Amino acid sequence: MSDNKHVIILRDVWFRYPRSGWVLKGVNLYVRKGESILVIGGTGSGKSTMARVLNGSALWIYNGELKGDVIVDGFKIREDSNPWVLARKIHVVGQNPYMYFINPLLREDLEFYAYSLYEDDEIAERALWKAVESVSARELLDKYFFRAIRGPSP
Repeated sequence: MSDNKHVIILRDVWFRYPRSGWVLKGVNLYVRKGESILVIGGTGSGKSTMARVLNGSALWIYNGELKGDVIVDGFKIREDSNPWVLARKIHVVGQNPYMYFINPLLREDLEFYAYSLYEDDEIAERALWKAVESVSARELLDKYFFRAIRGPSP
């Protein structure tokens, strides 16, 4: 497979967390631009670990050991890589999305992600409003996260 045709490449990837056995063993994955994939598997099969490898947190937050090649949009993930470069390229929302909210107000959280994703503030602002308008969420922006998703108290 030609590497210049793929935006995500996992080639013979092995990963383990500190003081544990290998969670990923020889994983190969090639994803083309615009292609959607679905990763399924049982509990403990490595789905979340693969997502963490792709976004770099497996190395930079969990301090695991990585073997093989992980390339995202031409950026090769290594222990000495700059995590902010990768943060602009790939985001993962797991099965408990509430864990990914940092700020209490939805507006603040969306602004945090938009401004960390785009270097240009004007582009970040346009992207934020485009996303908000596309899901008709303007009225939720100044609400606290848990109140917005659960609705008003009885």
